[in-house]
Amino acid sequence: MKHFPRTPHPSVIKPERRFPETVAVLRALQLGDLLCAVPCFRALRRAWPAARITLVGLPWAKTFVARFTHYLDGFQEFPGFDGIPERGFDASRMQAFMARASAFDIAIQLHGNGSVTNRFLPSLRPTLTAGFFPAGQACPDPDRFIVYPEDEHEVRRLLKLVRHLGLPSSGEDLEFPLTHADYHEANQAMAEGGLRPGHFACVHVGARDAKRRWALGNFLQVADGLAARGMRIVLTGTSDEAEQTAVLREQLGASCLDLAGKTSLGGLAALLKTARLLISNDTGISHIAAALQVPSVVVFSASDPRRWAPLDTSRHRSLGDPFASSAVHATPTDVLREAFGLLDESPLRLEARDGGFPTLPSVEWSRVRRILLVHPGSEADVVLLAPCLAALRSSGRTLGLLTSSAGAALASLLPGVDHLLVAEHGCLVEPIQESAVRKVVDQLRAASFEAAVILTRLGQSPYAAAYNCYLAGIPIRVAASKEFGGALLTHWIRKLPDALDPEARYLALLAAVELPSHPAQPALAVPPGEEGRIKGLLREQGFDPDDGIVLLDDTASPVDGFLDQVSSLTGMQVVRHGSQSVSAVDTAALVQLSDLVITCEPVTSRMADAFRRPLIAMGAAATPSDGWRPRRSVSKLLVDGEAGEEHLLQAVRTLLWLPGSAGETPALSGLLTPAFI
Repeated sequence: MKHFPRTPHPSVIKPERRFPETVAVLRALQLGDLLCAVPCFRALRRAWPAARITLVGLPWAKTFVARFTHYLDGFQEFPGFDGIPERGFDASRMQAFMARASAFDIAIQLHGNGSVTNRFLPSLRPTLTAGFFPAGQACPDPDRFIVYPEDEHEVRRLLKLVRHLGLPSSGEDLEFPLTHADYHEANQAMAEGGLRPGHFACVHVGARDAKRRWALGNFLQVADGLAARGMRIVLTGTSDEAEQTAVLREQLGASCLDLAGKTSLGGLAALLKTARLLISNDTGISHIAAALQVPSVVVFSASDPRRWAPLDTSRHRSLGDPFASSAVHATPTDVLREAFGLLDESPLRLEARDGGFPTLPSVEWSRVRRILLVHPGSEADVVLLAPCLAALRSSGRTLGLLTSSAGAALASLLPGVDHLLVAEHGCLVEPIQESAVRKVVDQLRAASFEAAVILTRLGQSPYAAAYNCYLAGIPIRVAASKEFGGALLTHWIRKLPDALDPEARYLALLAAVELPSHPAQPALAVPPGEEGRIKGLLREQGFDPDDGIVLLDDTASPVDGFLDQVSSLTGMQVVRHGSQSVSAVDTAALVQLSDLVITCEPVTSRMADAFRRPLIAMGAAATPSDGWRPRRSVSKLLVDGEAGEEHLLQAVRTLLWLPGSAGETPALSGLLTPAFI
């Protein structure tokens, strides 16, 4: 077939199709620093679920690893290094470390800008390295190192490196898992202290760095003000901070409960989870509050709020800015004003700000057996319906899909569609046409659906689709919209978080009305026999599908000879793909057979992500208007100006963990991601 032209390749080496087996992460810092790295740890685990990920940290961090075993598998104590203030060099510790330290496939430096810590990385004996380097210094390896972003929030700084490595991000949220022992300890402390959940405020006066501690007199005024509002005051801290809390306890009287030095970290966190409010310095507990979504007021006396303040500004208030051009210092009046504002917010309203939902008519979904999904969006977004269908299909329902003719061409890739209905132009989007509406209404009536879920992207109106379902007599009609509801919707979800990508938005809509929203198998499925047919076509054109394939759009090659360079670099065959002349099913089969996909097509890019294939997206695929980003694949999105030959080759090396220009040992040549496991 002419759309599979033969591309010369000097050598064909069967790719290993494996992911890194051992990963070391260097971050020898304190609690708050490690909590801000949790989104990064989560992304690493999502990209490499079977890898052994080891944290190289300070001695205390062994307990952190024990709490985060869902992301971290092992711990190695950082021996210290000259120039690192958290732990200086010690010859005996370094000798012992080198004697027992094992080699790693990859070492990732997440400790500062790398001016010193990058020199420690060889001690981990890694095959490949990644991390930050200071502006103005030589880059260790452009494929895997980025300039340290000085002005970024700590969470986003680390996620910038994640994105550079092409790993799918899993959000910015912090976490702090709690155990049964934590809850037991907290419940015992609450019982002994006579505390009621939601009726006390925790006041944390300590911080490891003395310069970060707000004056005790200021905390005393704030505690007095909260007590006057009827809040019990609970003083928290370590045993080293008990002397400070004792001063406050004497001033506040018997109603104050002093738990400094009397709880473990986990017990304190479980107690904090039931508090109405936290007042603290910028220290570890403020990040625990952010992780547990406990409202807080955080005082910044010697640290930068742009780097360390909680990202959720509706639930957390940050006061003071010593790094502003004119330093700003928080006063007790400032703190009480913000604290009272948070106390005046009901917990339900706080939830609503995060995308909460008003009271909706209850539905006994177990009795609803025929559900219609309506998708008025682009054909590319039809690919993103697979998780919704998988979630709903798990309960044995009959599912229908109403979409455009372009979207219907992809329906055979969606497991679980029992009835496919094709909407004519002027039916699902405005302006509507009466003849088109009458036709689809007749189809809907004949199908006897009991509920319709209208899946729209942010800013897209569900009006036309809801009108069709209303006329067809479908009794339950669900959609999300900020501006529209009325009688056409029985379940109007007024707000979903704007930051959700289309796939997450669809699943969030299901969750909002208590439909199943956690699919076990969200991937697309190529119809039986199609993969074998495409393999036959490839062999007819001289390709061996088992020897590794790079799938490349006809429009994605920047210069003549680029195909030969990709083939030489990867040791794989390059298949040119004419997306306009190939059916959606054939494209999906090609993507599923590929070891790397390079595309400008939004549909192809979403297929690559659904099949967990490494993806380099350019053009419209890299800059979708709906904010879509790959959720499963390692990927690089090259926007205009980054789609030249060198950027593309660098993206190939980064995603496949091929040796770069820095001359690293090619032991991981051909290394791919767990998509192929």
